[in-house]
Amino acid sequence: MRRVSVVGGSGSGKTTTGRAIADRMGVSFVEIDALHWTHPGWELPPLEEFRASVDAATRGDAWVVDGSYGK
Repeated sequence: MRRVSVVGGSGSGKTTTGRAIADRMGVSFVEIDALHWTHPGWELPPLEEFRASVDAATRGDAWVVDGSYGK
């Protein structure tokens, strides 16, 4: 298993760092913000929908994910 989670404050470079790590490892990159902000007008998706999309995106054994969501 090769899994990396990049966390940090807003604007700290999580996505840039995560993409660089994923490229170097040769694994997929999962941007949690892209899964979270899917509805128009900055409206949040239902929590179960968000969780299901994260679960689907991180199902494999090798990935890098960025983001820090607590729910």
